[in-house]
Amino acid sequence: MDRHLGSSFQLPAASLPIFGSITFLLWVPIYDRLILPIARKVTGHQRGITMLQRIGIGFCVSILELAVGGLVESKRRAVARSTGFIDKPYNTIPMSVFWLAPQFCLHGLGESFWAVGELDFFYDQLPATMRSMAAAIYWLSSGIGHYMGTVILVAVHRMTGHHGHEEDWLGNNLNTGHLDYFFYLLGMVEIVNLVFFLVISRWYTYKSTEVE
Repeated sequence: MDRHLGSSFQLPAASLPIFGSITFLLWVPIYDRLILPIARKVTGHQRGITMLQRIGIGFCVSILELAVGGLVESKRRAVARSTGFIDKPYNTIPMSVFWLAPQFCLHGLGESFWAVGELDFFYDQLPATMRSMAAAIYWLSSGIGHYMGTVILVAVHRMTGHHGHEEDWLGNNLNTGHLDYFFYLLGMVEIVNLVFFLVISRWYTYKSTEVE
């Protein structure tokens, strides 16, 4: 993709996640200073919304992020096909890299909900003697999630790259692959996770310190 910004500057590929970081840094104070007071008036809840609701909203935004990522990848492959670059994976496709910005921004927005919500939940709901473990539990769950993502990636690569399949979803040439399908697959996994989360949340009872 075209990473040029102006005539001379080229955006480093590794710097794209900065869009998510900027969104996270901007949204947290906006939420605390603008959204939260309005939510308190609407819901009558001290936190505006409960911690579990905040996590659930983050999961919903993450699903939207994956859907947008799949659509952008489908668009990128269509441009590669129409310009004759389908078998030229190392050529620059005439499509701005800033098409990727929305999904990174959605990632930062979702993280500002579920990540902050999880840390808040652990610190608030764990017994006082275990609060020092809150951050450890958060990073442990995050690490397990990354390992599970790797397992899914390897499984998809093996299943679509062998057994007579003509197109490896995650092959070396993304123009002939189906990275968009992989995004949609992760979206479906996220939907299953959201449903499971909603079921568990429905029966969860907050400690007395949490006023619903």
